[in-house]
Amino acid sequence: MKNFTTYLLLFITIQFSSAQFYGPNDFRISDAGGFGSTATEVDFPDLAYNITSQNYLVVWDSDDTDQTGGVVNNNNQIIGRFTDLNGNIQGNDILISSLNLGNNQRRNLHPRITFNTADNNYLVVYQGDFNSNKTEAYGVIVNQDGTINTTDFRISFTAANEDGRSPAIAYNPNLNEYLAIFISRIFSTSTTPARVEITGQRISNTGVLLGNAFDITNSTTAGAQTNGSIPDIIFNPLSNDYVVTYVASPITNEEEAYATIVSQTGVIGNTVRLSNRGAIGNSGFANKSVRAAHSNIDNSYLFVYEADNSTQGEYDVFGVIYDATMNLLVPEFEISQVGGSDTRLDAVAPHVEWLPSDNMFYVVFQANPFFSDRNEREIFMRSVSSTGTVGANLLRVSEAPVAAAGSATQPRIVSNGDGALLTVYKAEDTSTQSMMVNGEFEIYGQFYGTATFNETEQELTAVNVYPNPALNEIYITGLDHVFSLSIYDAIGKQVFKKKNHSIDQSISITDFSTGLYFIEIEMPERKEVIKFIKE
Repeated sequence: MKNFTTYLLLFITIQFSSAQFYGPNDFRISDAGGFGSTATEVDFPDLAYNITSQNYLVVWDSDDTDQTGGVVNNNNQIIGRFTDLNGNIQGNDILISSLNLGNNQRRNLHPRITFNTADNNYLVVYQGDFNSNKTEAYGVIVNQDGTINTTDFRISFTAANEDGRSPAIAYNPNLNEYLAIFISRIFSTSTTPARVEITGQRISNTGVLLGNAFDITNSTTAGAQTNGSIPDIIFNPLSNDYVVTYVASPITNEEEAYATIVSQTGVIGNTVRLSNRGAIGNSGFANKSVRAAHSNIDNSYLFVYEADNSTQGEYDVFGVIYDATMNLLVPEFEISQVGGSDTRLDAVAPHVEWLPSDNMFYVVFQANPFFSDRNEREIFMRSVSSTGTVGANLLRVSEAPVAAAGSATQPRIVSNGDGALLTVYKAEDTSTQSMMVNGEFEIYGQFYGTATFNETEQELTAVNVYPNPALNEIYITGLDHVFSLSIYDAIGKQVFKKKNHSIDQSISITDFSTGLYFIEIEMPERKEVIKFIKE
């Protein structure tokens, strides 16, 4: 495995050594209410990549009254839209949720999305109004063509004095199931104070709840009070564990970043306090972000979070790196590096993704490092190596006009599993060419990296695989002697191995899951790595 990882890293690094922004600049994804209207809102974007059709589905919540089916003002629903790897919008907006459709007293908010590589569909989760006084977590399965696979199904079933809020979701390809997490907000009674916990619920690939919901945090015994900041979750395909990130307060007026390991069967593992910022001021709880990404090459995590820096009211983005068993590898370091101790230059709302092509993490956040208008916020990016080295360049992702009316917020970043990154965000672009007006927000995107593998590697060698993509079998061409080969999936797991293979023999891939695979060919004089896609 280690040798294959080395060759795989070399193979893909050759092709992506000069990553840069590409595609249309600040391309508009949503179309809420047409142009020039402030009556419709959009919020909380997220996205997932489909490795088979090679496109992204971007989701957000909106009271977009242009949607057919009965969306009305103040009746936010979950909307989605596809874009390919070059920023070309595919089709119209899709109405994903239908809970409380047409009821202007109830809304569906805060969508999160993940892609199921086995079934080629998406699971979208969100917070919906159960009644006028209570919210719960819901889900919808969406087919890869955008058609709706299931009706809205309920994920959380909280008690009468509780509600379920702000869900997040991760897919487990090993079991072909999901783990949803959500905030359980427990209201105060005459004898107990109010508190907030993180709850988990396993879900089958068809949307059936697996077992009972279970507590991931327990503020009554753990000594740290979980707060209402929106949690997040990722899955580690090498250890088959989930990592849940959130904010909690170990003592009054002190907020810290935490992570809890959850096994794929729902067993709670280690809880680790990631930060040690201390209490700077009596600010109480706030909506802060703690996010994580996993490197499949190093089997390590980069955790990022916003926190007070050296001055009260000055926020920056920090990071720490842990191995898969939650041993600290790199202690806390500053990532955003904007504006020194100036409290007007905050960097907040980070999100992070790992890019296989260069084995680097990329952290996006909203900040105001140099604009003349102190209220403007734009999206920026920095790279971080697996050893915690922060890239020297502060990369500007969004480029709305330099004015407060052009601010961009709420970034989310997802790779395509090769060398491309798409960042989506909410923005208010008042430039003349945008045809938008002050107070009109839409969802935008920006690509970084490279859309597809280029031909550099193929020029270096005559070894090839056909057909590609393939459905049932493949052949290796370009060699005139017997060789050995191994096939690995996109996360580095060996799925096939054979010695003394000849080019006139086919390789059956009928039982392979759809997705990207790498073939490591061992020859006496060298090794080659080539890729193919299983349809």
